[in-house]
Amino acid sequence: MKLRITVEDVSYEVDVQVVDGAVASDLTTPTVATPDPVIGEPVEIKSPISGTVLSVPVSSGDRIQANETLMVLEAMKMESNITAPSDGTVREVCVKEGDNVSAGQLLVRLA
Repeated sequence: MKLRITVEDVSYEVDVQVVDGAVASDLTTPTVATPDPVIGEPVEIKSPISGTVLSVPVSSGDRIQANETLMVLEAMKMESNITAPSDGTVREVCVKEGDNVSAGQLLVRLA
């Protein structure tokens, strides 16, 4: 069973298994939820946390699908996937690997 939990405004997806009547969690890499876009409107993906950009597997012009990873951030030795809220095209990537970002900083623009 998958559950989404939110801690300090950061959403995480976790797999939960029932073992002998007790709940045991099988933590996965957290996926940071992004807001649902208004159809036809450009979407700005902002960082939900302060951290370091570990990877950016997309670039300008790429076609992406909903829930596809746009980048991975690290904060306090924990990796967070920043995902696309819907299908679209990457209009601009505003950061690069190794950059330090602040909560609320613009990461990616989607069209």
